[in-house]
Amino acid sequence: MPDIQKYKSVSVPADTYKILVHLSKNIFEAPLTISKTIEYLARKEEKKNGKG
Repeated sequence: MPDIQKYKSVSVPADTYKILVHLSKNIFEAPLTISKTIEYLARKEEKKNGKG
């Protein structure tokens, strides 16, 4: 069972999931998991916009 203090699940629309799958295969040379793709994009935005 995952540690609920460290991990949360998310639901996204099917179209968004397809985009995430595409991005997960194209962001880096090696494919990322969907969760790592979401984490990468969130941290990239946080860095771009400053920490909130």
